[in-house]
Amino acid sequence: DQLHGDEYFEYSQIENQQQKSKPLRCLICMCLAFIQIISFFGMLLETSFTIFMYNARYIHIVPLLIYVFCFGFPFYQHQTKNYKIIKTSLILVGATALSIILFFSLLPSFIGPLYMMNKDQIQVYWYTKRKTNQNVDINGQVVCSIEYFGSLPNCSQFSNHHTVFVQNNITNIKIGSKNYSIQLSTDKFNVISDIHSTSLFTRSMPHLFSLLVGDFCFDTPSPMAYMMAFAPFQGQFVVPAVGNHDMRNATFVNQILQRNSNYAQQFKNFTVLTLDFISKPFAETESFLEQQLQQNKDRYQNVFIQSHFYGFNAGESKSNQQLAVLFQRKIDENSNIRAIFSGHEHVFSAFKYKNCYNFVIGTASYVFMRHPWWSGEIHGQQEVFGGQYHLDSYQKHGYLEVEIGAQKNVYRFISLELLESGREIVRYEQEL
Repeated sequence: DQLHGDEYFEYSQIENQQQKSKPLRCLICMCLAFIQIISFFGMLLETSFTIFMYNARYIHIVPLLIYVFCFGFPFYQHQTKNYKIIKTSLILVGATALSIILFFSLLPSFIGPLYMMNKDQIQVYWYTKRKTNQNVDINGQVVCSIEYFGSLPNCSQFSNHHTVFVQNNITNIKIGSKNYSIQLSTDKFNVISDIHSTSLFTRSMPHLFSLLVGDFCFDTPSPMAYMMAFAPFQGQFVVPAVGNHDMRNATFVNQILQRNSNYAQQFKNFTVLTLDFISKPFAETESFLEQQLQQNKDRYQNVFIQSHFYGFNAGESKSNQQLAVLFQRKIDENSNIRAIFSGHEHVFSAFKYKNCYNFVIGTASYVFMRHPWWSGEIHGQQEVFGGQYHLDSYQKHGYLEVEIGAQKNVYRFISLELLESGREIVRYEQEL
């Protein structure tokens, strides 16, 4: 009532502008709040949403944007402080509710099954978001699941974790109302490392059979973080090794492995020795390696070793001399060691000592962008321990594909970079 003439006209324009922009303003505020909240839950649970948290380097400006859009525009200048607070609170509550509903609706209620050879049996593992007493039906016969390493089968046990052991000639199983086939081909396999919960890019891999060289999660692993890492391998055979990040939740690792983290597994035409230099004393793992190599000296033409920690390495952390010397000595004594697969360093490196390849696989997780200290590729001798055996290093996200042959083995490093996913970067042929 106190405005006249030009003042009243200006006020009317502001009022009209405010009314027209109200839906858009609310939508923008809700979207910004949604991004902030969904990212928070992703960081909290370490699921695939963490890919956004780590790649969006400026995520901390989102609260500022919310403030600017909700409080800072001129068309708020004639509104009371209480009106602004109530309006923005309603927007944040709505965004929070939407974020929670969408986030948890996207988390799978069932992940699996994963297949692992465990001596002469097939170990079947699956995870349910809700505790159930699901068991396996094999040709009409119910096989009860176990929950923890060393526990007994119990058909009435309600749990999130389920493991059964079946004979290695079984080709089909039924979990709940769904049938799953069990097929194992060992002529080719993938070697994958440092997934770190973000399974987005591992979904593009041709999963035949995979060695997983550790670091499935981050520093505060939740069960769902582990399962999001394993989700792309549903219905596939895997041979997991533990990484340093995985041991933050050793109970869950044991529920998946159901065996000692130092273990040997024989396949049709090769054996895999999985080593744990993280949670086990060095001398214990060294003794296990020595014992297994003696047992397999003349039994298999191909012996592969996987260990999350490396020996030779051309990346930022350089070589681990203690492990490098150990591996060199074992290669000298055992000519059937064909390759050693490692992870931890997020750069692919290839070394060749005698007729044995040493690979640092790098990372299959796009959470980790390029290192600031080096970008690109290097070849030939390097200034590290064992650097005279260095072949190539690439700072690319990727994995190793291994093809087993009667006369030679072939190793291919496959890129997972956005613009070249699936492209072979380099290959190595090994005469037997």
